[in-house]
Amino acid sequence: MITKEMLRGLNACEDQIAIFAQAWPNGAEVNLENIQRARRLKLDMAWLMLHGLKTPAARAIYAEARARAWAAYDEIITNCGEAIVEARAAYDEAVASGFLVAWEMQKKERAMPKQIDHNQPEIVAALRAAGATVQHLHEVGKGCPDLLVGFRGVNYLLEIKNPNTKGKLTPAEAGWHLMWCGSSMIVNSIDEALAAIGALA
Repeated sequence: MITKEMLRGLNACEDQIAIFAQAWPNGAEVNLENIQRARRLKLDMAWLMLHGLKTPAARAIYAEARARAWAAYDEIITNCGEAIVEARAAYDEAVASGFLVAWEMQKKERAMPKQIDHNQPEIVAALRAAGATVQHLHEVGKGCPDLLVGFRGVNYLLEIKNPNTKGKLTPAEAGWHLMWCGSSMIVNSIDEALAAIGALA
């Protein structure tokens, strides 16, 4: 649900908020019908798509959908210039569909806290025994790594994986790692975790 209060919290323009509030005084569900109506009202959907998607996985899904739609649009206008209007309509519909999928994923991510891998407790115990401090992050969800580890004045982000999964990331985790500009490491065992922070002799 999008509300005028939510838009104001995202620092939307007051004129855009006024148009939205007049059309949807009680808020609007995110669906294709409402997205298309918002476009007809000249609401800045590109702005909403940029600021309304907060989780890395949702942003990655939307970015991929937008890139595919743009490639299709570019191909159409290159091969058939008179079809520009139809191409633009198809592009807008594809982008709206991508935003809807990303929005629904974001809702699910926020509703479901991340589960820990079975080997996380033993890895945490080993890190602490080596003199590191450990902050659990798995409840943050949204693809965030499992642990923040402090050791000898340096912070480390560790994603704990069960060896049986061979380090495979979930879509949310993959999206987070794609968007994160710092460093993080995936570890599968106690030795890998200790090596990651430089605690192995």
